[in-house]
Amino acid sequence: MATKFDIKEVSDGMLSALREHTGKGWSKFKSVVREFDELNADRLGMLAAEHLSGNINKEEFEQRLEDEKLMLEAQLNALNVIAKAAVQNAVNAAFDVLRDAVYSALP
Repeated sequence: MATKFDIKEVSDGMLSALREHTGKGWSKFKSVVREFDELNADRLGMLAAEHLSGNINKEEFEQRLEDEKLMLEAQLNALNVIAKAAVQNAVNAAFDVLRDAVYSALP
């Protein structure tokens, strides 16, 4: 059974995943991540809605998620606070939250 998709709830989950996976680096990332969240939550919500409504297929949805991940990775890597692999793991975890929420909301 499909669950309701709530971008605020998903966004909070994404922030928690980032905080969890960046460890000690979180204090340095926090402002950039929150800014990314504020600027992009609506766009990510619209992307999810487009897929949930069938306006874009799974392949296009996944490609656009990858584009969003790359933008966040670039912003975090620019801070040079933790290793690139740690940034990738954190961003992957955050976007897994979004992906899982969208797929669980599909009928």
